[in-house]
Amino acid sequence: MNSSKKVLRASEINIEFYLFLVSKLYSEYNRNTNFELSGLSSKSAIFSVYDYLQEKKSKQEKINLITDVLRCNDRNEVQKQIYSSYKAASYYVNLAKEKLNLLNSTNKLSLHGMELLSIRTQRHSTNLTKAEKVLYFKLLTKNDFLLFISLCLFKKLEFKFNIENIENLYFDFINHFYGIKHFNYNNRSLSNYNIVREAWINQIQVLTKTNQIKSEYLKIIKNDPITSKWFTDLSLNFTTYVNENFKNDRSFESKKLDFIKLYKKCIDDKKDVQGFVNLYDIKESIRISYIKFNEFISKFYEDERSKRHIFFSNIVSSIDGRKRFIVRGRPVLKIKFKHEIK
Repeated sequence: MNSSKKVLRASEINIEFYLFLVSKLYSEYNRNTNFELSGLSSKSAIFSVYDYLQEKKSKQEKINLITDVLRCNDRNEVQKQIYSSYKAASYYVNLAKEKLNLLNSTNKLSLHGMELLSIRTQRHSTNLTKAEKVLYFKLLTKNDFLLFISLCLFKKLEFKFNIENIENLYFDFINHFYGIKHFNYNNRSLSNYNIVREAWINQIQVLTKTNQIKSEYLKIIKNDPITSKWFTDLSLNFTTYVNENFKNDRSFESKKLDFIKLYKKCIDDKKDVQGFVNLYDIKESIRISYIKFNEFISKFYEDERSKRHIFFSNIVSSIDGRKRFIVRGRPVLKIKFKHEIK
């Protein structure tokens, strides 16, 4: 079959794989009550879909039923489960083609697909053998190197600095050094790919306990002249980003917290006039130069203005000859937040 020149349409392989997946998961859920894997349809959904499809005796009748469900807009509960589980199955096929190259242009098993099929697997479906992990890693570094390995590097940063969410930093890095715009990743399907990359990192066990790439995987990267060069370039860019962007951003975030705390203290100490606090009262506690403070205020405004209402004023009740700060070309001396900062 694999040597056949016949080209299988995407819809054909998707529906064939879907029927296989429903049957396979039904058997797994029946055999193992603790079977559970992120990204797979739930046990209740698979049981409902399986029973619904069993009402049709022939395979073609099942295919016709699924096709009708996909085409209609008004679906009952089980039909909604068919629709969502079919979309998930199609997504798996797309991953196998685009990210792993396990299928060729005619939607038949590629050489890599045949290699994967030849590997003796574990009895439990969710446990990967060492050979499977190595093959998956090689395919991912060949077809998804930039985004996959970049995420691994940012996982190290996440651990080292105890960062709760590295997604914005990760996208900022990709955009800054490789010109891939952040908005390209707001698409839901592309966002899902990143969730899948996280799962790959865990299932293949790419990282150590401190989120370093394991030596055995680094060796695979460096033994290939192409991925070795990619890794050298990526590592240099990552180091530059950490030193020039990330550390500056962390310093800014720290100053921002201090600024907000001092603003609130001025309010509590009644140093404000109708909520307006003199910027020099805050600057004296932060103890940085006029130029640095002016740079900070300008950046603070641009960073926070979409999150909270910020007002500036240059009006004082008595003569204040101190040099004004300049924000967006306007001289300012006082700042006010419309809503209390928490």
